[in-house]
Amino acid sequence: MFATLPVCAIESVELFENKIRPIFSKHCYECHSTRAKRVRAGLFLDSRQGRTRGGESGSLIIPSLPDQSLLMRAVRYTDSELRMPPSGQLSGKEIANLERWIKIGADSNRNNSLENTNHKRILNPESQHWAFQAPSKSVPPEVRGGQLSMSIIDQFILLEKHKWCL
Repeated sequence: MFATLPVCAIESVELFENKIRPIFSKHCYECHSTRAKRVRAGLFLDSRQGRTRGGESGSLIIPSLPDQSLLMRAVRYTDSELRMPPSGQLSGKEIANLERWIKIGADSNRNNSLENTNHKRILNPESQHWAFQAPSKSVPPEVRGGQLSMSIIDQFILLEKHKWCL
């Protein structure tokens, strides 16, 4: 049986991929990622684990509570000691997206591995990605030594793994 995600978790992951990660990439990764020359405040925003752990100032995000989250205090410029990004305040739309993301749980992805910042996840079912294409019938290839194959699947495997089976 497959585990299903609550609708808010799915929305949160989609929001992260489409709106939040681009904000982090554009405004934050230069100082707060593994690709930074010098990581500031011990904060890594390019992994779920880093966002969850926070940095030297403590926990960055309190899921469902944007007004209590350090991230929102920093980007809203309400604290004279903590204003991020230092190059200038984010747009109102970017701040609203961060607030919405935190409000719905601040979910980002299903693992704690480092995220490839050059990779955009495919979340659109209309995509041309193979995973969203309807299955089609394939004729199994003819393989030499057919006695080695016990099923049609074996024929495909033999062909791919042992090119000698033609």
